[in-house]
Amino acid sequence: MVAEAKDEGAAEENVGEPDHAGWFVPTSVAKVVVFGVIGGWLYCAYWMYRNWQAYRRAWGYSREPFWRSVHEATGYRISPFWRAVFAGGYTFCLFPAVHRECRHNGVRGVAVPIILAILFQFLVLSSQQQPAYVRLLFSPVWVIVPVQLAINRLNWSVRREAPFGLDGLEALCVVLGGLMRWL
Repeated sequence: MVAEAKDEGAAEENVGEPDHAGWFVPTSVAKVVVFGVIGGWLYCAYWMYRNWQAYRRAWGYSREPFWRSVHEATGYRISPFWRAVFAGGYTFCLFPAVHRECRHNGVRGVAVPIILAILFQFLVLSSQQQPAYVRLLFSPVWVIVPVQLAINRLNWSVRREAPFGLDGLEALCVVLGGLMRWL
């Protein structure tokens, strides 16, 4: 049962069962592909930020008992912003977290999340130095697609649909990422 929080600070400390509407952000896969190809790594970082933010809102600091005990003992926490800035490294946490939540809820997750995280890191580092047509074929967004599909399946299991809407920060990331990537 989810404990009702009186304020946002208390909501972040939630360690019971999550609000099923807040695990991760359901997003249209077409939107992720189009925006990821145009916006490159900046859109991918924004995608990670939104998913880490939703995970934090759903679970408090972390679902993992070890990390909850570290947080309780030290007060240490990594913000979703920093997890997005260092997206390459934190894919090794996010992709397995998505897989773990899917498995825990009886939903098909991603096949091998660690391999996807390694591939994501490789594509982020190598695709920036390539000609435009190679950047399209080897964009890191192609690694995000199976993870987004797993997120959508997880949300569909509780009847939460993936909207196609666009927010201002998302549009800014796509435009700025596109300018940096394609010019």
